Amino acid sequence: MPTIVDWPASRAFVGAQFSLGLAVSEAGGGGFYSGTRTWRSSLADRMTCIVTLPPCRRADAGVREGYIFSLRSQRLWMRFGVPHRPIPVGTLRGTPTVTSAAAAGATSLAITTTAAATLLPGDFLGVGTNTLIMAGIPGATATGGGAMTLPLAMPLPVALSGGASVLWDAPKGLWEWDGDGIQLDYTAPVIQEGVAIPFRQVIQA
Repeated sequence: MPTIVDWPASRAFVGAQFSLGLAVSEAGGGGFYSGTRTWRSSLADRMTCIVTLPPCRRADAGVREGYIFSLRSQRLWMRFGVPHRPIPVGTLRGTPTVTSAAAAGATSLAITTTAAATLLPGDFLGVGTNTLIMAGIPGATATGGGAMTLPLAMPLPVALSGGASVLWDAPKGLWEWDGDGIQLDYTAPVIQEGVAIPFRQVIQA
């Protein structure tokens, strides 16, 4: 397994822009006479993202080079969360847990939480080992007893056991480099231009 490093907290790595995408794993076909198209999911969808860092001066440029070149050359896995939504928009808080075992590929997840807690579409949670999941439509509201069945935006990437913790406060996932080489440009007086770093979600079962 590749070495895991956390996204640095230093000034050189404060992102100017974050772009989130989805790589869908599916097979499709069209009817011979009707032309109707059908799709079959491989249950292995993965989020993608591009972190764009702003220009920086000499003091930060070397550290940035070291991290980026190591990330690409050694195929490190980097751990970070989704900066634009670190906590749910819904009201789910406290110490929620997985209610019962869920298989990889499941499209919903049973959660035990507080009465009437909510999750809205697009809310992120952390489950398993460094794994991010996203709430799907139409979101979910817990019963008076705290039982919630959450639809997932993408199939569950790992199997979960009952009682496993569900993280809502700045959950983090694992990401790997999703591109070819890297080029860092400089202008006088030693200004490193902005750089876009492509990532793809990886799963550690």
